[in-house]
Amino acid sequence: MRFLTILLIFLPEAVLAQDFRPISTRNHRAISLAFLRMPPAVHLAKGDTLFATSWTEANDFRLLDKVEEDIEVSRIAFTWMKGLDRRRTVWLEVPLLSLGGGFLDPIIESWHDNVLRWVDPGRASTPFGRSVVALAGVYRFGSATGIGDISAGISQLLSDGFRWQVAVKVPTGDASRLLGSGAADIGSSLEFRRPIGRRLCAFVQAGLVLQGKATKLPQSRTWCDQECLALIWQPNSRDAWIGQWNSERAPMTTGVPGVDATHRTSRLAFGASFASVRPWSCSSARTAICSAENFPKGPISVPILRSGQESK
Repeated sequence: MRFLTILLIFLPEAVLAQDFRPISTRNHRAISLAFLRMPPAVHLAKGDTLFATSWTEANDFRLLDKVEEDIEVSRIAFTWMKGLDRRRTVWLEVPLLSLGGGFLDPIIESWHDNVLRWVDPGRASTPFGRSVVALAGVYRFGSATGIGDISAGISQLLSDGFRWQVAVKVPTGDASRLLGSGAADIGSSLEFRRPIGRRLCAFVQAGLVLQGKATKLPQSRTWCDQECLALIWQPNSRDAWIGQWNSERAPMTTGVPGVDATHRTSRLAFGASFASVRPWSCSSARTAICSAENFPKGPISVPILRSGQESK
């Protein structure tokens, strides 16, 4: 499997500067996106409102036994958050999904050929622009565009650096086209954040999701756990370095070990903020210009830009 992800995340610098946070990411395999996963919690002051947007472009390729996955997923997520009081924040996420052939196939092949000097036999023998997610004799999906499953949650700021969060996903996406699972999910996570001096912060997250019985994915699991470890170094008010490790259980079982295995990624990211962004008319922004997962042959994730606006 060779997997490339490009992320553009629009979030306010005002939140990030005051609150050390890891990269908000997950397994962007098309099957996984149909289910709920717990994001890092964002804490807002009472009455504050945040609107955020993220764009993810993920190219996924698997040819293993009876599993065939060769597809590119564009995911735009619109998120609204509001601080209820000094400890609780609610959020709502509405994703827009487009599954198709995409544009990353030739870029990935060029990366393999010219940088890694390595050939993926599957990609080398497969034409660009295919759009298929299939398990022989069970399901087969192709290109699709539409609203995905909508999620909502609430986070609680606890004492001594702990945060608790609970969320629910409702089946608003068309499961017959892999835009959702066709069932409701509920999840919860516990986070711990601890400053180490003035510039460093350690982050730990553990989450558990109860997945509803998917209507078109009969081998979906009932329980899926997820974990995150991160170390964030902010040498000044503008820059940040993030070392992060994520683990996420596969959402279903296919009988193919290479597909059913837990998805784990490690990444190193650099971020820099700047005061004004146009044409978004945002008060500030944060951009991560270097991020790699399981380098050099694993997934590559590049969070390029974060910006947004916060109001009270």
